[in-house]
Amino acid sequence: MRTLRVGGMFSGIGAHHSAIDRIMADRDDIRFDVIFQCEFEPKTAKAYDVMHGTTKNLGDVCGVHDIGGDLAVDILYWTPPCQDISLAGKLKGNAEGSGTRSALAYEVPRILAATPERERPKYLVFEEVPMMISAKFIGTFKDILARLTALGYRHTYGIMNAADYGVAQSRKRCFMISKLGGPAPPLPKAIPLTKCLRDYLEPEPVAPRYYLSKERLEGLIWSNAKEAEQCRGYRFRPTDGGGCAHTVTNKAGGRKTDNFVRCG
Repeated sequence: MRTLRVGGMFSGIGAHHSAIDRIMADRDDIRFDVIFQCEFEPKTAKAYDVMHGTTKNLGDVCGVHDIGGDLAVDILYWTPPCQDISLAGKLKGNAEGSGTRSALAYEVPRILAATPERERPKYLVFEEVPMMISAKFIGTFKDILARLTALGYRHTYGIMNAADYGVAQSRKRCFMISKLGGPAPPLPKAIPLTKCLRDYLEPEPVAPRYYLSKERLEGLIWSNAKEAEQCRGYRFRPTDGGGCAHTVTNKAGGRKTDNFVRCG
């Protein structure tokens, strides 16, 4: 059985670790050993350990010098903070030296440059919001790519939607695979969607607290009527759960793409 060593930068609660667990559950010819996480927020790192088992935490990415020696891995996942380039944020940017959270993406090329070449990860797997390769931020993205290319990596990147890979939610993200010595493999091909939003909803009966109030419903109806008067179409589009969900937001009720499910 082949064993690959894996590390994660900006690890969060370990979404990449969950993906690894799924792969190992489906295959008996490969094993992954997760060598480290790298997460600044202590409570988030603790959640990682609870979900995936205690994993060495490198802490603040700015304090990591290199990932050679005992930290050497075959695959490095990195998912830099998105807040400062996300449409849901303030779009402060990710330029090097800007002091924004999203600018921490520059820390990975720095760490890899300080890592002995023979100990650098063979593959890098990157994930970020689509704005990363928008006209507004493509300059910094290409700057980061150039630094990785100078280290010997070659890249394949593009926008992928979760709805094209078996999840009934429209959630677009920029993914990139980098290979040391290249060429990088292509991004995975889309697969048919066999689920819908209803498959994820709790069965009836659902507690009353999860329903919109009468006042909120009346407000939505009024808002839609005003939009129709202005020939702008419906602002809120309720669904019966038979299709694909829009991206889930923690500010429900403020956008036309929020997920309102009709009952009955």
